[in-house]
Amino acid sequence: METIEAIMQVVGSKLASAIGMKEQGSLPGVNLLQLKDLQKKFLEVQEFVDETREELRENFTVCLLLGNHFRSLMYSVDDLLNTLIACEKHFQKIDPMDLLIDKFLSSYYYLMDKITEALGELREILERCRFDGCHTFKLMHERDKIVEWLLSNENSESSANKGNLGIIAEWLLPNENPKSSANKGNLGIIRILGSENTYLAWLAYNHERVKAHFDLSAWVFMHQICDLTNVTRCILQSARQSQMNIQDLLHSKKYFLVLANICEDNYSVWEALQSVLIVGAPGSKVLLTTNERFEVVSNSWNVQTLKTDYGRLYRLLDGKREDSWNETYHHLPLHLQQCIAYCSVFPKDYPFEKDKLVQQWMAQGYVLPERGRRMEDIGSSYFDYLLSRSFLKVKVKDECEAQTDGFQLFEEIPCSDTRYKMNARIHDLVLSLWENDRIMLKEDFSSLSENTRHLSLLCDHFSDSTFDALGLSCSGLRSLLFLRGNQGAYFPDKLSPNYLYLRVLDLSHTKLDRKFTFATGGLRFLCYLDLSESSIGWLDGDFHELQTLRLLRCYSLCKFSIHVNSPVNLRHLQIDTSYSHKLTKMPEKIGELTCLQTLPFFFASRETGYRVGELKKLTELRGELGIFQLENVHSLEEAEEAMLQNKQHLNKLILQWNGESKQYGLEDVLEGLRPHENLKELEIVSYDGLLFPSWLGNPLYSNLISISLKCCRKCQFLPPLGQLPHLRFLKISSLEEVKHVGYEFYRGDSVKGFLSLEKLEFEGMSKLEKWDDFEQGEFPILRELDVISCPKLRHLPDLKYLMCLQNLRIEHCSDLESLPREALPTSLESLTVKECPKVKVVPKQRGVKSLMKTYPGDLARNNFSSYIHNRINNIQKELDELREITQNLEINFDDGGTV
Repeated sequence: METIEAIMQVVGSKLASAIGMKEQGSLPGVNLLQLKDLQKKFLEVQEFVDETREELRENFTVCLLLGNHFRSLMYSVDDLLNTLIACEKHFQKIDPMDLLIDKFLSSYYYLMDKITEALGELREILERCRFDGCHTFKLMHERDKIVEWLLSNENSESSANKGNLGIIAEWLLPNENPKSSANKGNLGIIRILGSENTYLAWLAYNHERVKAHFDLSAWVFMHQICDLTNVTRCILQSARQSQMNIQDLLHSKKYFLVLANICEDNYSVWEALQSVLIVGAPGSKVLLTTNERFEVVSNSWNVQTLKTDYGRLYRLLDGKREDSWNETYHHLPLHLQQCIAYCSVFPKDYPFEKDKLVQQWMAQGYVLPERGRRMEDIGSSYFDYLLSRSFLKVKVKDECEAQTDGFQLFEEIPCSDTRYKMNARIHDLVLSLWENDRIMLKEDFSSLSENTRHLSLLCDHFSDSTFDALGLSCSGLRSLLFLRGNQGAYFPDKLSPNYLYLRVLDLSHTKLDRKFTFATGGLRFLCYLDLSESSIGWLDGDFHELQTLRLLRCYSLCKFSIHVNSPVNLRHLQIDTSYSHKLTKMPEKIGELTCLQTLPFFFASRETGYRVGELKKLTELRGELGIFQLENVHSLEEAEEAMLQNKQHLNKLILQWNGESKQYGLEDVLEGLRPHENLKELEIVSYDGLLFPSWLGNPLYSNLISISLKCCRKCQFLPPLGQLPHLRFLKISSLEEVKHVGYEFYRGDSVKGFLSLEKLEFEGMSKLEKWDDFEQGEFPILRELDVISCPKLRHLPDLKYLMCLQNLRIEHCSDLESLPREALPTSLESLTVKECPKVKVVPKQRGVKSLMKTYPGDLARNNFSSYIHNRINNIQKELDELREITQNLEINFDDGGTV
C-alpha cells in the first residue's frame, strides 16, 4: 500500500494548491465550493486507506487486486489536476472579454466531472472490502472470481518473485535440490506470512515443475469455511474428485495442498484437518498463507515459516527473519519512498549524477516545497539522507567506465565528478513493489501496458513509428529515458501528442531531425528534457512547465528559440560553449525566464531582446556565468543594466571580448560589470582597456579564490590583487604592455600581500622587464610559481622568503641571466628551467629532497656536474655536523638511566 499512499500524498498536495489558487481570486467562474467538496471526498478515501493500512498490507490478495486499479485511478486524478492547474495558469493570461474564456471554462468543468467520477470509482473499490473479526479483509467476490483474476496474472513474475519461488521450491522439491535442508521423508508444512503470501503461493501452485512433482494438488480459500466438512469438500472439488472420500483420495499419495488466507478463526478446522492429511505419502506438503497470529505447532509435521517483506521472502527462525535490512524502507517517509523507487527505472549498477537525479525528482513532483528553501536544496537533502542510509552508494570511476548489464555508458566520467548507484537489494525491492509501474526494455515491448508510468529503453535501434506506437500503448507515461541512445534511426521533428503526461524525457545520444520542435500543446507537463550529445541543430519550443533543459555537447546546435508569451518555469539551461561552436546568439528575451538558476553563458548583442540588459531580472543565477561578445556593450549605463552586483549566488564570472575592440569607454563598461562580493572565481579575457576597474582588487571581495587575466593587451599596470585575503590561484597571461611588477601589485600600506596565494603564473608577458623583490611575510604559502614566455625579464625577485615553495618552473625566458642571487627555498621539490640560454649558475641549495627532484633544463653539463659536486659536499658537511652533535648528546631518563 506504500505505493498508493505515496501517490495520494502528491495528489492531495496538488488539490490543496488548486483550492489555494482559487481562494486568491484566479480563474473567475470556477466554483470554490465544488473544489472543496472534491477535496472532502478525496480526504475520505485517504482516511480509509490510512486507517486500514496494516490490514491491507497483511492480505496481498486484496491489495494486489485493488492496487493496480487504485494506482491507475490515482495517477489519472493527478494528471487531471495538473491539467486543471495548467488551465488556471493560461487563464491568467487571457483578457476577461476574450472569446477563449468559454473554451477554458468548459475545459474546467469537463475536467472537474472527470475527477469527481474517478474519485467515485475509488470509493466504490474500497466499499468492495469489509472488515470482520479475523482482523483481515475479505473480498465480497466469489472465490472463483479471485482465482480467475490470479490466473490472468500468472505470467507476471518479477525478478523478485522468481527469487522467492526459488526459496519455496527448495522446500517443495527437495529431491531436485541435493543441498536442500528440507526433511525429505516427513510430511511438511510451510507457513508464509506477509503482504504477498497468497500471490506467491498461487505462482508456486501453478508452476509446471511443482505440478509434475506431486501426485495431486489442491487449492482452498479458507475465508468462508467454518467446519471440516466444508474444507474436505473444497479439497475434493479442487482435485476434481468430488465423488471420492478425502482419505481415499490422499492415501499413499504425495500431494500438495494450499490453504489460502487461513486465520485464527479457522484453528479448530485446521486441528481436525491434520488427522485427515496424515494419511498422505512421505514428501507431501501443505502450504498455508496466513497472518502472524495463526500459529502452527506440531510434533508430526516438519514446520517452516517464511515471510514476505517488501518484495523479498525470508526464512524465520524463532519468529525472526534471517535478514531484516529491508525493514528500513518501510520507515521512510512516503516522498522518500517515491524518490528511491524512481531510481529503479535505471538498470542495476547504472551510474547517475546527483544533480540530474534531483532535477528528475523535481520534475515528477516528488520534492515537497518548504518555506524559505530552494527545491534543489530540499531534493539534495533527500539524496544525502538516502545516501547516508545506504539506499544509494558512491560508484567508483572504474565501475563507471565499464559496461554495465548490457548497456554502454556514453558520457565520459571526469575524475572530479562523483557518480552514484542504487543499492542492488533496494533495486530489486522497489521493482517488486512498483513492478508494472516502471519497466526497462531492451527489444521486447510486449510487457508494456497502460499502467506503465516510467520506462527506460536499452535498445540499439528505434524508429519513429515505434516511438509513436509506444505513446499509444503507454498513454499515461511520465518518464521516457533512452539510456543507450539510438544511433540507428531518426526521430520525427515533433514529439507525438500521445505523450501528453510525460514529465521526464531523455533523448540524449540520439539522432534527431536538424530542426526539433518542442511544443507544450502536446507535452504540456514536460519538466525535464535532455538532448545532450544528440544531432539536433535547431530547437524551437514553448517552455511553459519545463524546469530543466540539457543541451550539453550538441556539436551541431546553431540556434534555439524560447517562446515566452506564457508563464515560464525554466530553472536550468545546461549548455557548454566548448562544444556548441556554431551557437552565436541566445534565445530572444531570455530575461523573461525569471526562475532561471543555471545559465552557463550569454552572448551580448546590439539587437533588442538580446542585449546585456536581459540579465537584469535573472537574480537567481548561480554557479558559472560567462558573458561573451562584450564589444557590443558601449557604455557604463548599458553595462549596469545587467545588474551583476545583485547576483549574489554566482560563483564564477567570465567577462570576454572578441578580438580587438576599437571603441572608447571600455574602462566604463568593465566598471559597470561589477559583480557581487560573494563571487569566488573571476576571468577577464581580451579586455582592451588601459586600466582595470576600481573594484578589481578591492578587499571587499574577500571570497575570491581564483583570478585569471588573459589577453588584456593594452593594460600597462596590474591591479592590486595582493589585498584579496583569500585569493589562492592567480594566472596573468598575455598582458603585453605590462613592463613592471612592483609594490602596487602585491601589498598595501599596512597588510602583507597574497596571504593565501598557492599558485602564481605569469605567461606571455612580452614586455615585462622588472619584477621587484617582495618582503618577508608576503606569499607565505605559495607552493607553485610559473614564469613562462617573458623574454625581456632579466632577473627574478628574491625567493628566499617563499618557505612553502615546492615547484618552480621557468621556461622561454631568453633574457633571464640567472636565478635568484640567494639560495632557493629548502622546501623546493621541483625546479624546471627550459629555453633560458643565459642561465649558467644555479644558487646553492640546502636539502636532499630538493636535490633529488631538481631538473636542470638547458644548463650546461659542466655547470650541472659542478652543481651536483657542490651539493654532495654540502650534504657531507651537514652529516658530519649531525654526527658531532649526537656524539656529545646525553639523554637522562626518569628512572636514573642515561644514554
